[in-house]
Amino acid sequence: MFNFQARLATWGGRTWADPTLLALFPWPAVVFGHSRYFCDEDDYRRFTAYIKPGDFIITKSRQFFLSNYFISGTAFKHLAVYTGPVHGDKDRNTGFISIPKSLGAKRVHRGIRDNANTHERTVTHAIAEGLVTQDLLRVLLHCDYAAAIRAWTTPEQQETIVNAALSCVGMDYNFDFDDNEQHGALYCTQLGRFCLKKAGIEPPSMDEITTSLLGKKAPVTLADSFLKYPMMCCSFSCREKNFIRSGKMAEVLRQAILNTGD
Repeated sequence: MFNFQARLATWGGRTWADPTLLALFPWPAVVFGHSRYFCDEDDYRRFTAYIKPGDFIITKSRQFFLSNYFISGTAFKHLAVYTGPVHGDKDRNTGFISIPKSLGAKRVHRGIRDNANTHERTVTHAIAEGLVTQDLLRVLLHCDYAAAIRAWTTPEQQETIVNAALSCVGMDYNFDFDDNEQHGALYCTQLGRFCLKKAGIEPPSMDEITTSLLGKKAPVTLADSFLKYPMMCCSFSCREKNFIRSGKMAEVLRQAILNTGD
């Protein structure tokens, strides 16, 4: 059945721009200029040194201006679950890993390159294409602000979060933004809530926001709500005042930055 809101949201999520670039997707893409993100190779190395499987990564990409516009009042706009090392087949075009199976949250990465079916640093998240697993690099180097959040405190909770996220791969994106987690569709932060519930951890609060073109409002978990848990690392500093003030939890975010390892 044709879902206009889903089509519009998908188009918005694939249309991005900044002062140096405008790109319209899907293929064939029309691209003007070049992309420039704040996150770089140093941020990637920092994250891989600090994060562990089961952590949440919350991000914002300035280029996704249409999607960001409809998620107002928050500094961060997206959430992914760091699922760490997995086994599965990777599509070289999309980077998506099919039927991913966890290789264990405590696995130590000893090699420089991934093996053919072993992928050491993965995230699982909900995007327009649905619930997918892909390499951490593809996420971090396409965002401007990122922070790693750790809600788990025991190895059992950590393992449960990873397996819960991977069990959702293949689901659809929940464009209706309802709170029904049983109908085979989740939005990005709803995946985080789902994983926390499975691990027996109290999920963050929900906010009443507009979720449809007709003005319908519903309770939704915003990415900033995950700042209630400890922040492990981030790609920005307290000096970036405009970004920190872009959400309602500005002081919480500032304190979280001060308490991080890097």
